[in-house]
Amino acid sequence: MKYLTKSDHSDIYEDQDPIHGHVAIKKLGARKDGDWLIRQKQGYDIISEMIEKFGWDKIGVNLPQLISMSDTGKASDENSTITEKFINGKSFRDVNYESLSEQQKDELAKQIALFLNSMHQLHEPQKPIESIKITWEREKVMEEINTLSQTVDAFEGKLSKQSKKLVSDAENYLKTHPIDDEIHVMTHWDLHRSNLMYDADKNQITVIDFELARIDNIYRDFVPYMATATLPWDFYKRIIKSYNTVPNKEYPISIDMEKVKNAIIYGAARINARDIELHFKGDVDFAVRKMEEFLKQFVSDNSENFLAASKKLKSKSAEEKTVVSGFIKKSFQND
Repeated sequence: MKYLTKSDHSDIYEDQDPIHGHVAIKKLGARKDGDWLIRQKQGYDIISEMIEKFGWDKIGVNLPQLISMSDTGKASDENSTITEKFINGKSFRDVNYESLSEQQKDELAKQIALFLNSMHQLHEPQKPIESIKITWEREKVMEEINTLSQTVDAFEGKLSKQSKKLVSDAENYLKTHPIDDEIHVMTHWDLHRSNLMYDADKNQITVIDFELARIDNIYRDFVPYMATATLPWDFYKRIIKSYNTVPNKEYPISIDMEKVKNAIIYGAARINARDIELHFKGDVDFAVRKMEEFLKQFVSDNSENFLAASKKLKSKSAEEKTVVSGFIKKSFQND
């Protein structure tokens, strides 16, 4: 058995099993919450349900394949183990996205789009409850940053005018935009670059860590909880475009690209404002540089070309949106 690395929850080893071949073994450390193994089991159950309903071809990505779980019976889950088929590749956070070809980017986007479509079609959608903006504001870690002015003030006036406008426009968009499309579906809930593995030899994505999977706002899978750990915006645009054009959906769901963009900007601003004291040791200049660099990828999206492309995409999916809106209203009119 060879030690590989340490995750937030476990020490990870690789080994050769006489029956299953190359495997990964996760040995859990003590957990205060004591339910990590239970949540892992729930995640594997969701993976099994997806495979049974859709088959590997329609899921698009590779998924973790559980071999065994060993529970020590301790309340903390300490020394419990999980054995999986070994996943080739490296974390997507270590991938230079710009080095990928256009064809590779489109193929990877299609893989993730198919995966999300399968995840979201697993059960019948439920009615919207609240906007993704409100969801952000209810997070416990956001208690100190409650308003737009508090968010902007945390940067002590050092954000550029352009960045301030992007953040302000993002909040205004989310505040005034309807939530009809923010239905509740089965979500991965933690889909960000660290939970994607990339096999460069096959140009193949593996989605990992289903421990937080649950029924929630569909936009959770396009706006990660840690907004600053998002995928490149160019990649999200490709994923959304592919997602909205997946054929033969049981439930005709479409994602609003502008809503995703504004939710990511809004969430990133709040996270960075909070982190000035929590993680950056009061270094406002560092937070400003981090925020300005992050927002660069969205500046070009204000161009006329992008707006024209967005209108074209919205026009293409307008019929789909009408159908799903009718589906939602019909399904919940008696609630």
